[in-house]
Amino acid sequence: MDKNFTIKYLKIYKGGKNMTTTIKIKPIKATPAVEGKFAKDIIKEAFSKPSESAIKRNIAASALVRKLRG
Repeated sequence: MDKNFTIKYLKIYKGGKNMTTTIKIKPIKATPAVEGKFAKDIIKEAFSKPSESAIKRNIAASALVRKLRG
């Protein structure tokens, strides 16, 4: 058995029968840190405002989807 798994036992009572189910659960791991130019580019993109042409294009696409859905 893999050391990254913890076995947890749950007892399920269904239909008057006593049944036991075993579930394998991975432990919670720390989120890896992202550093350098790649992280800066992601943060810059996340906080940037879309251009006017992108806004118009999204509004037109949204209107088309609403029209097609009825």
